[in-house]
Amino acid sequence: MKKILLITPYTPDNQGRGVSPTSRFLQELTKTCQVDLVYFRYKTEREYIPINSNVRVIKDVLVNNAYKVMGLLQKPFLFPIFTPRYSRSVARLLREQVKRESYDFIYFDFSQTFSYAADIKHPNKIFMSHDVMCQRYSRERTYCLPWVKLTERSILKHADKIFTFSTKDCDIIKSLYGLASTPTNFFLSDIVLKATPTMAGDYFVFFGGWGRPDNSEALTWFLDNVAEKVKGQFHYKIIGRGMPEDLKKRIADNSDFEYLGFVEDPYPIIANAKAEIAPLHYGAGVKVKCVEALACGTTIIGTEIAFEGINTPVEGTMLLANTPEEYISYMNSISEPISDKLNHKKQFLVSYENKEILNYINQ
Repeated sequence: MKKILLITPYTPDNQGRGVSPTSRFLQELTKTCQVDLVYFRYKTEREYIPINSNVRVIKDVLVNNAYKVMGLLQKPFLFPIFTPRYSRSVARLLREQVKRESYDFIYFDFSQTFSYAADIKHPNKIFMSHDVMCQRYSRERTYCLPWVKLTERSILKHADKIFTFSTKDCDIIKSLYGLASTPTNFFLSDIVLKATPTMAGDYFVFFGGWGRPDNSEALTWFLDNVAEKVKGQFHYKIIGRGMPEDLKKRIADNSDFEYLGFVEDPYPIIANAKAEIAPLHYGAGVKVKCVEALACGTTIIGTEIAFEGINTPVEGTMLLANTPEEYISYMNSISEPISDKLNHKKQFLVSYENKEILNYINQ
C-alpha cells in the first residue's frame, strides 16, 4: 500500500470553501493508499475527523489574520495569495516528517500550500492547482499581474507533476510557464452524488462563499441589473456563509430573496430549484458550485466565466447569459419536469470521470 503525505489549506470535509472535492478525493485515495494529513483551519471551524483508518492527521494547524501576516513576512518575495498558510514551523515539521517516513508521493492541494514544496526534497511532488492565479488576477487587479506570474512560475517549477481542473488551465500553464500539466475533473462529494430532485421548485438558487469578491460582485450585479426589473415575479434562495453586511441588508429588504446562510446539506435545495444563477464576471478555474449543480440535475444560467473549463456539458443545462434581458428571458421560459432533471443528472454523472490522479498514484 502506497503512502502519501497530503497538505491542504482547509479542513477537508463538506463545510464549503470548495473543499468537498478534497474530502471525496481522500475517500477514494484511501481505498488503496495510506494518507498522512496536514490541514489548516480557523478556530471557529470544527476539527477534521478521519474518514477511515487509512487517514492519519499529522497536524491540525490553527490560522488567523496574524498567521497570514507572518506568512507574508516570512516569504516577502512571493505574492501574498500564495503565503496565507505558510509558517516556518510547519515547513520544519514537513521536512522532518518526510525524512522520518518513506512517502511515495507528497500531494500539495491548492496554491496556498505550494510554497512549502521548495522546502521539501522529494522525487514525487504533486501539485493540485485548483486555480491558475495569473488568470484570476488578470481579471481582477492587473497591476499585480507581473508579481503573480513571477511567483506562480517560480513555485510551479518545484512540482514533479501538476494537475489542473481543465484543459484551459493546462494551456495557460504551458504557454506562460513552459510547464506540462494534466487536466482532471474534481471529485464530487457523496452528498452531491446522492442529491436527487424530488419536486419542481418555484425558486432560483444562488450558491457560494459570499465573502469572495467575485461571488458578492455577481450577486450585487444581479440585484442592480436584473432583480429590480422583475421585482415580485420570482423567488430566490441564497445559500452560503460570509455575506457582507451591506449586501445582507439589501437582501433582507427585498421580499423576493431568502438568505439561508450556511446549510449543512444544501444540495436538495439546489436539486429542486428551477435553476442556479451564476452571473460571475471574474475569477479563475472551474467553478465547483456549477459542476455540483449540474451533478444535481439543475440547469445553470450564467456567464462564460461560470462555465469555463466544464468539459462534460449536458445539452440545455448551461444557459449562457450576459445581459439582464438574457437572464430575464431564461428565467421566464425555464420549466423542467422532475423527469428531465433526473435525466440531466444521470447524463452528467455518466460523462463525468476523474481517474487521472488516482491512476497516476496507483500506477
